[in-house]
Amino acid sequence: LGLGYVSLEQPQDAKAVLEISLPILQQVGDLDLRALSYACLGETYYQLNQTGLAVFTTCLAMYWLHERGNKAWRQSAALATILQGQLGDKQWNQTLQQYRSKFISQIGVDGLDYLPQLIDDYRR
Repeated sequence: LGLGYVSLEQPQDAKAVLEISLPILQQVGDLDLRALSYACLGETYYQLNQTGLAVFTTCLAMYWLHERGNKAWRQSAALATILQGQLGDKQWNQTLQQYRSKFISQIGVDGLDYLPQLIDDYRR
């Protein structure tokens, strides 16, 4: 349902549905569906101009999808690249630092350190 709202460019509705579904997906343990939901949520936050949350959720989705071997990681990497370009390197790095503790709780220090490599891999 959240993806439908994203596709219809109804980000407020998408946000409500996706934010409710994330804890449920975490309990269920479906990592692919959880990662795809984060990708949709990243797009939603992007549409709502909530840049920090867009960076955080998009990067989580990119990392998890890549780790699962899901080719959809490239779609999240595309949005991460757009966000990085819009923010510039300084603001991008500040945003990553702002969410550092949340990243570490989700993907660890190694995952956080791997994000720039994923974006570079996407660009190639």
